[in-house]
Amino acid sequence: KNIFGGTVTNGRIEFYLAEGRERLPGVPMHLGPEELKIDFDIEGARMNVAGDIPPLRDTSGKFRLRGPRTEITINGGTAYFPSGRSVALTGGTFVLPDNYTKPLMADMDIDVAGNADAIAELVTYRPIRALPATGFAPDDFSGQVKAKVKAHFGVISAHNPPPPQWTAALTLDNVDVAKPIAGRAVTGLRGLLAIDPQKADLKAKGDIDGVTLDIELVEPVGKAASFKRKTVLSGTLDNRDRRKLLPGLDDVVEGPVGVRLEQDGDGPMAAEADVGAAAVSIPWIGWTKGAGIGGKITLTADKKEGVTRVSDFRFAGDGFSVAGNLTFRGARLDAANFSTVRLSADDRFRVKVERGKSGYTVVADGEAADVRAVLARLKNATGGGGDKQSVTVRADLARAVGFNGETLSNVSFRYSTAGSRISGVDLSAVTKSGAPVVAQLASSGGSDAIQL
Repeated sequence: KNIFGGTVTNGRIEFYLAEGRERLPGVPMHLGPEELKIDFDIEGARMNVAGDIPPLRDTSGKFRLRGPRTEITINGGTAYFPSGRSVALTGGTFVLPDNYTKPLMADMDIDVAGNADAIAELVTYRPIRALPATGFAPDDFSGQVKAKVKAHFGVISAHNPPPPQWTAALTLDNVDVAKPIAGRAVTGLRGLLAIDPQKADLKAKGDIDGVTLDIELVEPVGKAASFKRKTVLSGTLDNRDRRKLLPGLDDVVEGPVGVRLEQDGDGPMAAEADVGAAAVSIPWIGWTKGAGIGGKITLTADKKEGVTRVSDFRFAGDGFSVAGNLTFRGARLDAANFSTVRLSADDRFRVKVERGKSGYTVVADGEAADVRAVLARLKNATGGGGDKQSVTVRADLARAVGFNGETLSNVSFRYSTAGSRISGVDLSAVTKSGAPVVAQLASSGGSDAIQL
């Protein structure tokens, strides 16, 4: 009932029945492996494989029967689908372990190859039916795929067999996915996709929004699956790749960054970044971590309607740490609240950042701050223009530490920039000896000078 047509060669049938073997009326005689042997080779046949999978055509292989056990070794064949797609079967086996037992069960182990959309269509058919539960369709895939499909299933539905068990291991070669995954374009996949009745597990390298990364993706397949989709992206981003995947950081990061992004379902994304090989700057206060100095960033990001809220942000390394929350609107920083800022051993302060129409406002307050980076910026400022946004800084500190161990107390400090030009400075504080000190920026003869 499952093999039609073709040419049989090298056929051999052996039948042996011992003298006096008992046979009861109305009871089928079950022949053992040494009592019934059938072998033949076949070419050009049509063969039904399993479930609703279209039959193989131009099939070649070997048939071997030993008593209750049937084994078909398939050397080649092609399955043609109603859509016009086709897959080539390059090898495999089809086994009926026990022809005498109900329900009649079969084991299939086949290797197939073809276009990605054709392989995707293959796993829509019973007994596999993996694709429909993922929300994807065969048309969503392009590229080349080789697959090993294994299945244990009932052959005759009237026997009420148990649910089929199956696995499919797909080797992807430059496969593109037309539908976004977790909101991102996925192309050029090269790696392994393992599918079973519960999940699809992808481990591959590919392009995410045009950036080459290592990809780990676990997607629920069965309706009874108790977990959400999990996505892990990792790799090293240069400046160009970072602008594509994490825009808006040009003023903060310069150089290669190792990243790991992890997301459950469509929920918040947890991110880790190794910035040891990159320079990291906090431009509002003139602080920079040089390339080659170890540093790590961890955060959780939740993006909705164009607004990304970053929580549990932590930037830490040898001798520095910053922690807080940030909000981005599109690719631009909209607000930040850093509850901990320690960029040197003397720092113990907090920072809030807000973006207005003309630029950013930075407010700092706390017990102490090392202001040498700010002083160096003031000292080296030029009068040239620039296209960067304006920044206004307001700091109220119990103590400020400067060069040569000098300190000021009761510090109230204001300064502002217009582009790259410092446009205002206003400082009031008290020295170690208790004397007041005041500093302001004044213009004289077309140039700026700080008056003490």
